[in-house]
Amino acid sequence: MWLAVLLLTPIAYAAYSYISNTLYAKFKGMTFYASPAGTSNSNGVPSASDDQFIDDILHGHEHRFCNFSDVRVFVTTFNVNGRAPPEKLGKWLQFDNDNLPHLIAIGLQEMDLALGTYVVENSIRQDEWLFTLKQNLPDVYKQVECVRLIGIFLVLYKHEKAKIRVSDFCTSVVATGFLRFGNKGGVGISLVINDTL
Repeated sequence: MWLAVLLLTPIAYAAYSYISNTLYAKFKGMTFYASPAGTSNSNGVPSASDDQFIDDILHGHEHRFCNFSDVRVFVTTFNVNGRAPPEKLGKWLQFDNDNLPHLIAIGLQEMDLALGTYVVENSIRQDEWLFTLKQNLPDVYKQVECVRLIGIFLVLYKHEKAKIRVSDFCTSVVATGFLRFGNKGGVGISLVINDTL
């Protein structure tokens, strides 16, 4: 048995060397940044997306450089019609305590309809809603980001014990509507979850 292993080792090494050298010769100088199918990179070399063989090899090694995990996200939105928040939000934000989401994204429209809000920054209504939302969410959630454009509001909460990393937050607002005052428009939050943008 030892003799078989000793004989197999040089054969296995020779096979490995042959395959490695063949693959290296085939792929040297290629870029693995995908460009549109049928095109080449700046050096005129076909990209990886043009060769199914390369895609298959990369997919076969995916377990070496990728870790996949599910992320549960609860997304909800509500038009509050300029009203102050009630003390209790009823069944809107009730969750199964055995299966809590990792992230909660809550959007509000028409949060503040006061005319003065279009002229002077006023966060009173935002603060009221943030306080009420926090009171109605399970204690394990922490606010990680929020963004507001007049009455359009988006807030993101993360479960404190979730085994996901969130970082690199960016917020943006786009004001549209009459004279681009922001009576219409949109808000957004981008972030990195673990290593995925």
